[in-house]
Amino acid sequence: MSLYTKPFLTLEQQLSVLKARGLSVSDDVAALACLSRFGYYRLSAYWYPLRERRWSRTLRRVAWSCSAWTISKQIPIFSRSFTFNGSRLPIWVSVELWDFGMLSTFFKGMKVVDQSAIAARYGIPDWQLLQSWLRSLNFVRNVAAHHSRLWNKNLIDQPKLPKAGAMPDFDAVIGVPDVTTRLFVVLCITLHLLRAVCPNSSWPKRLRQELMAFPTIQGLSVADMGFPAGWETQPLWKP
Repeated sequence: MSLYTKPFLTLEQQLSVLKARGLSVSDDVAALACLSRFGYYRLSAYWYPLRERRWSRTLRRVAWSCSAWTISKQIPIFSRSFTFNGSRLPIWVSVELWDFGMLSTFFKGMKVVDQSAIAARYGIPDWQLLQSWLRSLNFVRNVAAHHSRLWNKNLIDQPKLPKAGAMPDFDAVIGVPDVTTRLFVVLCITLHLLRAVCPNSSWPKRLRQELMAFPTIQGLSVADMGFPAGWETQPLWKP
């Protein structure tokens, strides 16, 4: 099996390559943000079959902003060239083929110094926190993906919480009885991570609206999901 010899490219270098190959980019800042969020090889699933065709600016924008789960369905397109050439996939390519469980497992097996560096990038002071968060997120993802009951389900993989003061946005949930056993805490984690990954996402607003529209049913409330009284005033949940 041959070795992959192409060098790693920074986001700026990736954008330069795309422009040199004829991709029309009207906003470099937005393009770099999309490359950072989705990855070169995920996006390549769209521009590979369209590279010799002319499409409208609207369609390009849709391709740029398309959600990761949609793009992931096209991932095998870029992996074929490596398979045919018999070369090993570099890490920045192979990660695009992993499911969430594989990502969580791989992170757990990394050196502590590398786990700490990744955690710090997302404003998390302890690598063990992020490790437990990934496991919890993977559990919730699997429940949702298989259309199982989620709203009041007990978490099998319960996340750890930071020490008081280490992450002030989480101070309000520290010490709340059974807070790590229900969905609420995973939604808090998701909100925190989303601020780093996509700070302009409308998802937090849509989530809050959905929760505020919880039906009025005697004996049932968002408290069954682990939401404490006054949750909407907590830092992570403020609009």
